[in-house]
Amino acid sequence: MNICTLTGQVLKVVKVLSFDNKTLTQFNLVIYIINPKKCSCFYKIKTIARGRVAKVLMEMSAHNNFIILEGFIYINKKVRRVKNTKKRKVQKTIGMKLRKIHNLL
Repeated sequence: MNICTLTGQVLKVVKVLSFDNKTLTQFNLVIYIINPKKCSCFYKIKTIARGRVAKVLMEMSAHNNFIILEGFIYINKKVRRVKNTKKRKVQKTIGMKLRKIHNLL
């Protein structure tokens, strides 16, 4: 995991999950990073925040709001086999564990 700072736009409204007296929020962001592929111009990053950061996130986030994220970024890679063929499909997901959130507006 690497520490990074990114600017992103909230794609979906915050989903709040609560268990064991801890609040856990999880939501999707559109991060504008140059993508060399022709099919899309941005990456979707799934982020997770807990505790005090989650409470701040609930107050600040609104649909289509721009925010600055500080946290740890990681990439998961899954290899799946396509049915009835020998081809394999590689699926990569980008995740981020948040430490701090700042509002741009």
